[in-house]
Amino acid sequence: MEIEEVQKLASQCLSCKMKPCKKGCPLENDITGFIECIKKEEYKKAYEILLDTTVLQPICGRICPHFKQCQGSCVKGIKGEPVNIRKT
Repeated sequence: MEIEEVQKLASQCLSCKMKPCKKGCPLENDITGFIECIKKEEYKKAYEILLDTTVLQPICGRICPHFKQCQGSCVKGIKGEPVNIRKT
């Protein structure tokens, strides 16, 4: 995936104050935090945010049912498509 596409996906996040995506994540990953870092092109910091709570990152990223958990809790999904967390 190209950086431009990642930036486009990240720009869809509303950075909600209540962070329903974080509440929908069993690990309580700071999803809006890492997406904000992606928006600012602070990729190392975004990665470090995920390292704080995610165990076995390569495995979790592949097997996690995003659409049921964090992505399923995204407020944008109420009236349209939620932010695609898996691709971000």
